[in-house]
Amino acid sequence: MRWGGAFGTPGPDTGFALRIIRAAELTDRSSGLEQVLAALMAARASIFGRAPVLEDLEVAKVIVGIGYDLPSDLAERRDRWVTATAHEASPGKMAVAEVDTELLRQKPEAVAKRLRLGQ
Repeated sequence: MRWGGAFGTPGPDTGFALRIIRAAELTDRSSGLEQVLAALMAARASIFGRAPVLEDLEVAKVIVGIGYDLPSDLAERRDRWVTATAHEASPGKMAVAEVDTELLRQKPEAVAKRLRLGQ
């Protein structure tokens, strides 16, 4: 398989991220939300050079405002990202582009703390 340059660089398998998501207990099972979570999980996993794991889902859930008693404006951002998936060539691309890479490197509790502080 060719990669690099015009071919891009292969990333983690988002299909495996979807498998983790579908095994998790989520109240919202919309495909748009699953696509956003999978994209965020893949972005985080690629930072660490590995396949997606459960902790990537936990971080992605925090970023989209699920759990951890987070500010309500995160739900508005999540809705915007989910709506955008219908028009994106790579669903979840907007979410990944808008999230600080340093935030993706953090543990779920640290991400929640930063988001509560508005960072």
